[in-house]
Amino acid sequence: MSDIFRQTKAVINLDNISHNYNALQKKSEKTSLIPVVKADAYGHGAHAIVRHLYYNHDVRLFAVSLLEEALDLDALDLDLEILIMGPLDEPSLRIGADHGFIFTVASARIWEIVKSIEKPLRFHVKVDTGMHRLGLQEDTLIWEIFNYSKQRKNLNLEGIFTHFATADSDGVYFMKQKEAFNEVLRRLPYMPPIIHASNSSAVIKYERNLFHTTHARIGISLYGYSLEKDVSFLKPVMTLLSVVSEIKTLAVGEKLGYNITYEARENERIAILPIGYGDGMIRKNQGGLVSIGGANYSIVGRVCMDMMFVKVNKTVNEGDEVILFGENHLTADTIAKRTDTISYEVLCQVSKRVPRVYKK
Repeated sequence: MSDIFRQTKAVINLDNISHNYNALQKKSEKTSLIPVVKADAYGHGAHAIVRHLYYNHDVRLFAVSLLEEALDLDALDLDLEILIMGPLDEPSLRIGADHGFIFTVASARIWEIVKSIEKPLRFHVKVDTGMHRLGLQEDTLIWEIFNYSKQRKNLNLEGIFTHFATADSDGVYFMKQKEAFNEVLRRLPYMPPIIHASNSSAVIKYERNLFHTTHARIGISLYGYSLEKDVSFLKPVMTLLSVVSEIKTLAVGEKLGYNITYEARENERIAILPIGYGDGMIRKNQGGLVSIGGANYSIVGRVCMDMMFVKVNKTVNEGDEVILFGENHLTADTIAKRTDTISYEVLCQVSKRVPRVYKK
C-alpha cells in the first residue's frame, strides 16, 4: 500500500538526471563530476538522486554543505566519498572523522582544530580567489597546510578548490579568479590528487579551458537549470503537480481569499488547488500562471498556507491535474523571473510535506 496520500506531489524524472549528467560530462570534456546534493539535492531528494547516480553512473564522490547532510547520506550504507564544503567546529570534525568524511579547511581557525586532532582526517583546502565567502587567502598558510600535512600520517590532504562568483555574469572577474587560482596552484609544493573549481555555469562555459582541474562540481545544472541563457541541452527534473479539488462560482463584485485582494469583474469560475506557501508556492505567486489541460490560467487572490485560487473557464473540472512548473513551458525559471529570484530558490522552497514521486 502506498504511503502517499496527497494529490499534490513533486514528480522527479530520474531519466532527466541521467541526461543532464551525461550532457555536463560531455561539456566538461576531461573532468570527473562531483554532484552537489546539499539541501536535499536542491529539493529533489538526496537519497534517490545519490542512489541513481551511484548505480547508473558509478558516481562515488558527492558534495554536501553540512555534517547532518553527510550523516544522512552515510545511512544509505553505500561506498560513498562525501565532501563537506561548509565550515565545521571541533565536535563536528571529530564526528565526521569517525565516518571517514572529507572536510574543507577554509580558515585558520579550522586548520588549528585539524592540527589538534590525532585521528585520521581527510580534507580539501578551499582558496578564496575573489568571492570572499569561505576560503584561505594567505599563501604562507596554504603552504604550511601542504607541508605540515605531508609530515603528519593522520592528515590526508586530498584536494584543493575554489568557487567562482561570476561564472554566469562577469567574464572579466571570472578570469581574475581563474588566474588567482592558477597562481596558487603554481606555487604549491606539490599537487593534490583532486583539483576542482567549476560550478555549473563554469562547467558549461569554461571547464574545457581549465587545464589544472581534475574534477568539476555540478549543482543546479544537474537538476536541469542554470543561470546561463542557452541551456536547451538540459532537462528540468522536477515537475510540481496538484489537482483541482473544488470549483466555486463567483458573482460580479464578490471578493476572494485573505484580505479580499481579488474581486470578480464578471461571473467567474474559481478552481481551488490543495497547495500553498506551506508547500513552497509562496504568496508572491499571486498573479502567476498554472497549466491545466495544456492551457494557462491565472492565480488569483492571496495564496494560502495550504491552498490557492485559479481563475478557470468551463473546460476545467474538479479532479483535473494542474502543473505548477515542470518540463513544459512553465518552468522553475518562469516562477523565478516572476518572483524576482532564481530557480535554485524555487526548487528548494518545495517543502518536505510535498511527497516526491520518482519515475524512470
